[in-house]
Amino acid sequence: MQPETQRLDRAPTPSTPHSCSASAGQRLPLLLAAALLGLTQGPARAQTGPFLEGELIVRAQASGGGTAIRRILPWSGTGATLATAQVWGGWSSSLVYDPYRDALLASASFAPDTFFYYRLWAIDGRGTKRPLPGFAKRPLRAITPTGDGRVFLMEQISSVNAGPIQWLDADDGLHTLLDASGSAPFVFPLERMLYHAAGNALIGANSGWWASNDCAPTGASFFRIPLSADGTRVGGPIACVSFSNNTPEVMGFDWLPSGEILVTLAVNGGVAEDRLVRLDPWSLSTSGWADPNVGDINGGVYAQALGQAVILDDWTNQLRLVPQGLGGTNQGSVLPVDVPVGDPSTGFSPAETLNEVQGVLGHCNGYANLYGAGLGGSGGFLPLLTLSGCPDLGKTAVLRVAEARGGASGFLGLAFATGNLPLKGGTVWIDPSALLLPFVTSGSPSQPASGAFALPFTNLEPLLIGLSIYAQALVNDNQAPFGWAFSNGLEIRFG
Repeated sequence: MQPETQRLDRAPTPSTPHSCSASAGQRLPLLLAAALLGLTQGPARAQTGPFLEGELIVRAQASGGGTAIRRILPWSGTGATLATAQVWGGWSSSLVYDPYRDALLASASFAPDTFFYYRLWAIDGRGTKRPLPGFAKRPLRAITPTGDGRVFLMEQISSVNAGPIQWLDADDGLHTLLDASGSAPFVFPLERMLYHAAGNALIGANSGWWASNDCAPTGASFFRIPLSADGTRVGGPIACVSFSNNTPEVMGFDWLPSGEILVTLAVNGGVAEDRLVRLDPWSLSTSGWADPNVGDINGGVYAQALGQAVILDDWTNQLRLVPQGLGGTNQGSVLPVDVPVGDPSTGFSPAETLNEVQGVLGHCNGYANLYGAGLGGSGGFLPLLTLSGCPDLGKTAVLRVAEARGGASGFLGLAFATGNLPLKGGTVWIDPSALLLPFVTSGSPSQPASGAFALPFTNLEPLLIGLSIYAQALVNDNQAPFGWAFSNGLEIRFG
């Protein structure tokens, strides 16, 4: 494969569009290996280490502004800040751990994107962030990994309204869940969801006032949505049960070792009902689990490493241990931690959340790190350049351009160093002597954000381990300031 003669310090001249073939992608490692001496070590990155089974994840206000994601080892109380978002998107269940991607999935806006440019991000244990395509400008809630690569979720429209339930496949492709007839999108607002693998069903929850589909106006509603065998549509009647009549807020939804669900509730004032409730995912029957005397709860999980529940006490900004059966005036013992887990405000809300890392499958050694702001084109969308899969030895990864203008020609630049060159209203974030690979985006011609392109490759060169290359995409777009939309920069570190 020969590089184009054009350079990124000169705007590429549109020509007859032609796609970069799959064979080009398969030969990409050979090209990189041939230029190995030109590779430079990527910048050192702060690391907090791989995710560990049972660690806690707290989302709370950051001291310098924005929202911090903090990870805590419950057996030692030590913690660290993994990432800080500019603005949080979505509502409840907009931060979860996905064992298949070994990453936290977060609906948020991160720099260098503009303040309210929400995306769905996969954040690995090093703190490196990979946006998942298909969610630009869309805050999300009820994010639910299945563990096999699928992720169910829905767009947050308001506190009571949501878009149709959608699902990502293992290759980050986006699909819409259909209703039981298979003919229409399934719109069913939920605050929280869990995937019940044994029953191939989505188990959902809404607080007492959330949506018109609740089965009681003042109780927490729990739902069982069966899925078809292939998971593409609703597979049968939807069941719903209600719990309490004190308008409880569902602040936690987590699995118990028994295969039941631990539901954490917050209610105003002193009530006799349990705040930690056991929910059967088959029958939706409920029973009391514990009733800590804490009114302002902003999250709850069952910590399998400790054999107890952990709740986030928003009144005192502390984590508390709650054993099964706790009640009366007992609040549970404080779990000491060395990072903040709350903010100055009180009153239960999705302002803070508590999650647990469960089902860790393994880790990538290599990674991809997004850097540098892109330049928007049609519809104000920024072309998105990401890497899916592990760039590890012997494994296949895929470079993807997404959210670009449909049916447009473009160039993918690959370089051995970063850059910072203003050009045509944007910035070239890679060395301008980059190799340029032409491509054409899929999607309807001129349709904003519908264009995509994928380039798979396999790392077959041991000498690449620990080294980085840098990539950026330019897409021909007549709605961009000077006719070209720029993607972010992307560092690919081989493992």
